[in-house]
Amino acid sequence: MDVRRVVALVAAVLIMAAVPAVAEASALSWRPCATQQEPSAECTTVDVPIDRARPLRQAIVEEAAATEDALVRFADWCRRSAGCALHGQDVLRFYDDVVARAARGAIWSSDLGRKATADEVSAGVYNHLYIRDEWPALGTALAAAGGEFPDAKGLTERNQFRSPIYGAYRAIGCHDFPSPFTGPADMGLLAGLVRAVAPHSWRYSEYWDFTSGCTGWPVPAKNPPQPHPVHGAPPILVVGGAHDPATPLAWARSLATSIDGAALLTRTDDGHTGPFNSACARAAEVAYLVSGVPPARGAVCR
Repeated sequence: MDVRRVVALVAAVLIMAAVPAVAEASALSWRPCATQQEPSAECTTVDVPIDRARPLRQAIVEEAAATEDALVRFADWCRRSAGCALHGQDVLRFYDDVVARAARGAIWSSDLGRKATADEVSAGVYNHLYIRDEWPALGTALAAAGGEFPDAKGLTERNQFRSPIYGAYRAIGCHDFPSPFTGPADMGLLAGLVRAVAPHSWRYSEYWDFTSGCTGWPVPAKNPPQPHPVHGAPPILVVGGAHDPATPLAWARSLATSIDGAALLTRTDDGHTGPFNSACARAAEVAYLVSGVPPARGAVCR
């Protein structure tokens, strides 16, 4: 095996294991993935399939629905699983109650040193949904937030609002996902659609947070959504999750159709991105990066 491929593979594994922020990249590319037939080719996996051609209003609603789906699936698992602190309870009702109490200023967070807002609680739950293996921790954190002496620390410490890089995250987001709203009435109309498709998780989904929060942003967007068809590239592997809370499967499918010769690998499991949630997807992506040969058409990781 070419030494450059070994280096690339080791780097990929170390990055995925040690740097969770890599899950936020829209494409992971390792150049030394050439084959004998294409000695200068680059192998690319797109495991956070953001379809830049998608109208923002449509994307907002689709992602809100994906977040709701992930929350409902967590709640169903938690109700049935002895490994969840809320086992046997109506978890969605419990979640709604915690968020409603936070909205009334009745949920303390020792992490914040003050009462948590409903949005902070919701964002903390959202970020736990990214990794399937963190669902037990989410159950514990949610139970603590709704207990006799509520403390939402386990949720608020996982939202991004207090991150030292939040300013950069917001500024870049307003360049990538500018507000499409023409005014308060227009925003209110879409807010109603978000609440309709996400009756429990409506307070927080990432696209809604970006676009609503970027309303009134004074700097013109440098990178607004627009089609970016790809022609003449080596086969590119697009990986989409059927129950990804952040990037719906529909985005992966449409993105793949915009890339000539792209292969689509579908995950039917939970969580955001394959490397962190699916041994099958990890193996498929590594095999592709090493060999340059993408999975067969219609490949599915269950």
